[in-house]
Amino acid sequence: FNYSSIRADPYFDNNVRQRSFNYGAGLFARAYPLPFLFFQAEPEYNVTTYNQKDMGSGATFNGQFQAVSFLAGVGYGQRIVGRSNFYIAIMLDLLSNYGSPYRDLNGTAVPVIKAGFDIYLHPRRQ
Repeated sequence: FNYSSIRADPYFDNNVRQRSFNYGAGLFARAYPLPFLFFQAEPEYNVTTYNQKDMGSGATFNGQFQAVSFLAGVGYGQRIVGRSNFYIAIMLDLLSNYGSPYRDLNGTAVPVIKAGFDIYLHPRRQ
């Protein structure tokens, strides 16, 4: 889930306010060729709903995009079975679908940085 809002500014964006909400679902797979290095592939289906309002005239515009994305990249992580770990990855959208949240207005892929941690809830018995 991702929500973003751009405040209306007469000098920056012609006094237009924009709000968008992005949600989606996907799966991922990781392969560790080395204990600390992984490759990740992540197909996703994304829906973006947005609203724009011209603060001067009061005119509004609503829209929705749906796009399939395929993120692929490389990352660093500590993969210790039975313990918590941390990871960081840099990824790119390999598809060029219009409406993808991982592309800019010109359609160029924007790097995606993902980081997180895992907590192992079932400790080993000694």
